[in-house]
Amino acid sequence: MCQTSGDQAQPEEPVRQWCAYELMRAYGAAITELEFEHQVRVGSKTYRIDILVSRNGSPWVVVECKEPRHAKHDAGMKQAISYADAQGVKAEFALYTNGDVWQVQRRVQDQWIPVADLPTQLTEETVLITRLLTTIQEVSPLLGKLDEIIEDKDAQTFLSAMQVFFRGSNLLTEDADRDLLFATDNLLRVLSVAGELPYQLGKLRTVQMYYERYRVRAGFPLEIGPITDRDPVYVEMIHLHAGLMNMVEGTHDLVVCDALLLRVNTALLEYGRNQRDGKAHFPRIGPSLHHALRNFLHYALSVHLNTVLPDTLDHTSIGDMHGCCHEAWEAHKRSS
Repeated sequence: MCQTSGDQAQPEEPVRQWCAYELMRAYGAAITELEFEHQVRVGSKTYRIDILVSRNGSPWVVVECKEPRHAKHDAGMKQAISYADAQGVKAEFALYTNGDVWQVQRRVQDQWIPVADLPTQLTEETVLITRLLTTIQEVSPLLGKLDEIIEDKDAQTFLSAMQVFFRGSNLLTEDADRDLLFATDNLLRVLSVAGELPYQLGKLRTVQMYYERYRVRAGFPLEIGPITDRDPVYVEMIHLHAGLMNMVEGTHDLVVCDALLLRVNTALLEYGRNQRDGKAHFPRIGPSLHHALRNFLHYALSVHLNTVLPDTLDHTSIGDMHGCCHEAWEAHKRSS
């Protein structure tokens, strides 16, 4: 639905009211999950989404309603998809209806695929399979390059793929400490945009804040010092690395997942020490970071999905894994 002027009645309003009722009656949406005329920015213009359906606090379905005689169905679906793709929305489903036609498309690996319909109920099984598919989508680019020496632009792509994997809660990160997970996400944002000094320092302050919150709750005695504007980014990473090593080498009994995630962070900070301000410089990703990431993924896959990574010496299985995940890597490379 385009920008509106005043309170002028819209010809699609009866369809929108019917659609809202149908979403609750047939698809299990709660009234509290429906938002009408949610503002969205597309390009330089602001529009309003007819109905935005959320699940677990995140956008789930964008609905574009048209008047009953509307016959440009492809245009209506494209409009729904443009809103679903907008920054701050990124919904999983786009729905177009004029009260007679009911078309649905679903986002799969950043492509929109026509599907028969919305899920009728968001049961626990539906949540599980959705999260499983999301987890596979997010981890596959990493598995496509795990244990390989990665250089130049591919190193930036790998860091970006790690950031996508660690930015939220999927099946493999759901038991990780939230503060450590947020710190990892922000650290990867710093590393994947080498040379953008103000942005990097701002994100490093966020990283330090989450490290410090975790340190206090975990009971470690030595404070992780604040980030200043006096030192280059790579020097600040040296300081953060020293603070984390005090925790990694401590005598506290840490949760296994947290201990492994701390080691991923120390490996990332070791990598960051080789970056230099003023240049978009991405050193090669070698065994140290791969080893830390492999240990985390091996643990998470075995605990949550009852599967394990192939041994690094099993070249056949490693090759099969890389081959199966190659397209996911290439897709992420094209989109990053």
